[in-house]
Amino acid sequence: TEMGKGYGDIFMVKLGIKKVIVLNSEEVIREALGKDHNFAGRPNFPTFKALLNAGAMDTKSRFTFRTASSLWKFLRRNAIKALGTFAASKSSKLQAVVEESREVFHAKIEAKVGRRWDPTQAIFECVASVIGRINFGLEFSVDSPLLKDAHHATEVIGKFFGVGALINNVPFGEYIFSHKIKEFLATISPLFDFTEQQILEHRCSGEVRDIADALYKTATETPEDELRAVGANKEQVRLISQDLFGAPLSRRQSETPREDCG
Repeated sequence: TEMGKGYGDIFMVKLGIKKVIVLNSEEVIREALGKDHNFAGRPNFPTFKALLNAGAMDTKSRFTFRTASSLWKFLRRNAIKALGTFAASKSSKLQAVVEESREVFHAKIEAKVGRRWDPTQAIFECVASVIGRINFGLEFSVDSPLLKDAHHATEVIGKFFGVGALINNVPFGEYIFSHKIKEFLATISPLFDFTEQQILEHRCSGEVRDIADALYKTATETPEDELRAVGANKEQVRLISQDLFGAPLSRRQSETPREDCG
């Protein structure tokens, strides 16, 4: 805000070796991000490339950190379509899953009344339970190895992006901190591999019960010529579920307050 007073609503700064355009008013931000897809991309940061390279499968299916290419637009459009199909399905049980998770969380709060308590883990378990079940029907319990792996992965991602400013902006940071990138990939790749396996082995019985079902249906119904036009295949459409699984968990990890609650 202070820089905006001196330089206006649009100005440029340098973060290390990177030039960054700053949009400093709601009007300018809405004009740029709401109307012009040229602003919808991501910088080619080493941290983004590392996240895209996690896991064994073809990473073209991941669109979270990609520039707004024709493939990105295609995957995003199909993600929105699949979410709409899932939300409209009578077999999705979305409301029941959310309500069940809410009751579990309220019970944990009531059990801690009168004591200081950090709700971070309880929040994560409830959010992960909803995300896992609506994405591909996975049951997360407190003792589930997958839940523990998911929680650990989000912590690792948070720490990795915590040093991201150095990796991304210091000259040769990608090489200086290459050991951090290797450690990051080694830690989170098993979870990516597991979710990829769950998605590709998932078969839709006809009823859309979860998002993986909706994406399976979307992939099946997508014409081959439409896939070829953007250089995609049906597996990449189905693997969109991985982005929809991982992004909310990572976002929740970065937003959860750290103070103890009484």
